[in-house]
Amino acid sequence: MISKLRLINFQSHEDSELVFHPGFNVIVGPSDSGKTAIVRALEWLRKNRPAGDAFRSTWGGDTTVTGTFEDPGRTNRVTRFKGKDGNAYALTTDEDTEEFKAFGQGVPAEILAAMNLTDLNVQTQLDPPFMLSLSPGEIARTLNEVANLDEIDRALSNIVGKKMRIRSDLKYANADRAQMEETLEGFEYLAEMEEDIQAVEKKAAEHKEAEGQAFKLAAVLVSIEEVRETIAGTDKILRHEEAVRRILGKQADFQAFRSVRDELAFLLEDIKHRRADLDDAARILGAEPRAMSVLKKIGKRDELTRISAGLTFALSRIGAARKEVEDRSAEIRDLEAQKPDLCPVCGGKLKKT
Repeated sequence: MISKLRLINFQSHEDSELVFHPGFNVIVGPSDSGKTAIVRALEWLRKNRPAGDAFRSTWGGDTTVTGTFEDPGRTNRVTRFKGKDGNAYALTTDEDTEEFKAFGQGVPAEILAAMNLTDLNVQTQLDPPFMLSLSPGEIARTLNEVANLDEIDRALSNIVGKKMRIRSDLKYANADRAQMEETLEGFEYLAEMEEDIQAVEKKAAEHKEAEGQAFKLAAVLVSIEEVRETIAGTDKILRHEEAVRRILGKQADFQAFRSVRDELAFLLEDIKHRRADLDDAARILGAEPRAMSVLKKIGKRDELTRISAGLTFALSRIGAARKEVEDRSAEIRDLEAQKPDLCPVCGGKLKKT
């Protein structure tokens, strides 16, 4: 039940508060005193109508309409406000205050439940006398609405409709069940087919396992073939191992011969220098007085003897070295004749020397 209504900056009301009494309340006053504005404010509070800003006072400020609703053991205060701070509803109960925004053109369900006002609770001066102009059927519907009997009628109507729908659904469900049972009779072979399918699936699994083993065996055979090819290539290399070793041995001997040859060349160069020294000594001896020449010859005799012995030994080594070089050269030519065209290790072409 509404007990208070406060209007702030609503049309001609800058700040007005009305206190209602239980039962019927009548608002009276001269024309243009704001009676219709009060009803319009109440409609804006409970229906969110009218829209727009035409009802807001011309002197500015936020427009606010607040209604206080008292029920046994509970008081609710509903506020509808519009201004620079927003456009919203506010519901204040004994516990807290909740604000509602972005509700469109309707009214939040919590606000409607807190007010519990219908069109039967409000009547303007231009409305016909309450229920006097109504037909008996309209009066009955109005009384039902006042006593909430219309809710019972709607509930009974809904129950009857739902009962009819359930009976219809049950009828169609029984027909569907009978049809399905008849259809299932044609699938009695499914149990036997299931056993056949399980047997086929078992065979398919065995076949898949056999295929896997076959793939593994094929891979093993490929590996064996690769190993055989590797062994064949290794045997080919091993057949030339002895020849390669002989070649490597001859190469070592050739390196030794080359070292001897270098040593002999060094000795020949030394002999050449020794001969030059002897020529120089001879020229010196011829130019000195004979007495000095004799003394020097006596002094050089031992050295010449030693040089002669060294030359004799060097000439003997040169002869032996030449003989060794000739023998080794002959062996190298024989090895060159026996050398294969391709390297047995890398398969590359061997260069003739």
